[in-house]
Amino acid sequence: MWRRYIFYWIAGLVGLFAFVGAINVAVDPYGLLGAREITGFNVIKPAATTRTRIAKPVQGERANPRTLILGNSRPEMGLNPESAVWSSDQTPVYNTAIPGASVYMAMRFGQNLLFDGHPKLILWGLDFADFLIDADGARDQCQWPPTPGEWEQGLKVSQAMLPAKEWRFERLRHYGVSILSAQSLFDSITTISAQQRKGSGTRTMLGFNSARDYGPIIGAEGQYVLFAQKNAEMESRLLNKEWSLVAEGCGSSVDFRSVEEFLQLAKEQGARVVLFVNPYHEDYLETIWRAGLWPLFEDWKRRLMALSKDGGVEALWDFALLNEFTTEDPPQPGDKRTMLRWFWEPAHYRSELGDLMLGEMLQSPEEARRSPGTRLTAEHIEAHLSQQRILAEAAFGQASSE
Repeated sequence: MWRRYIFYWIAGLVGLFAFVGAINVAVDPYGLLGAREITGFNVIKPAATTRTRIAKPVQGERANPRTLILGNSRPEMGLNPESAVWSSDQTPVYNTAIPGASVYMAMRFGQNLLFDGHPKLILWGLDFADFLIDADGARDQCQWPPTPGEWEQGLKVSQAMLPAKEWRFERLRHYGVSILSAQSLFDSITTISAQQRKGSGTRTMLGFNSARDYGPIIGAEGQYVLFAQKNAEMESRLLNKEWSLVAEGCGSSVDFRSVEEFLQLAKEQGARVVLFVNPYHEDYLETIWRAGLWPLFEDWKRRLMALSKDGGVEALWDFALLNEFTTEDPPQPGDKRTMLRWFWEPAHYRSELGDLMLGEMLQSPEEARRSPGTRLTAEHIEAHLSQQRILAEAAFGQASSE
């Protein structure tokens, strides 16, 4: 009798795990397993927003892209891999940009796909704030390579471009959790229910963040709230601190070294690299000005120009400019209808602006008719910086830059 009880108990347990696994495999709530996407069932994946560092290396390898997008949340939200701007010889495109990614993290995710596949074009969006170091962080800036992060365990390649040892076990562990855990079952149920709900965050299987979760906020409180929140965040970060770009002990930083190392690798792999400075809304640029960081902002662009020239970069584009695209007036408090054409908030641009940026960088005859940026060259960079300095002084006032 007890044997039959144990048999039924084990059979029930196996059946339960099989049931849970079948649902999680079919729904694929994190976009990790590569399940077929079915409209109304699993296309929108809210839980995928919490697993980007785990899923994106796997998705990128599966996509085997010809074009790769690197960076943080700005290009993740701004550059659509499925945009009509891409030509047939540039697709498939995978957006491996990660929210909150450091320059080093972006480099490592790019390394992983250069090691595993053969992308021929790489677009890397860079952010001024990511390169800033203060006194507390300066002591770590001369160590290369940096101490590996836990998120690196799932990458196939080490920082030295050697095959990693632990990635198979790490991937297997994540697959097991995605298929058999109760959390995954909960996320699968949430995924199914989110298909008919407006405003659920998601990531596409090509790594794009369509910013769907901004919609309910704007509808309920207005876009002004997004601007106020981001402005306060950037002011808290940038004001009242002493910042530098390099550490005194080595005259460089982990961030600049990351760019330098990746450019050398891309050259060896025969991949073309286009670097670009992400666009910022006028509010963000004003915060940089009021923080007294505009001279450092200019020096940062000069250093990128030097790295580009030495690293064989195909082009360096500057989109962090004062121009018609970045100076839209934010909606007023209480305005729940007006939405800016080019920006979600001061630090994140919309894919509509991203398409124009791609048009310029890729020289698309249709999209390049409107020019949101400037291609920097060693010959004209000083004139460009001087022009932007004059515009900033006129917009923000002379005393704030001193």
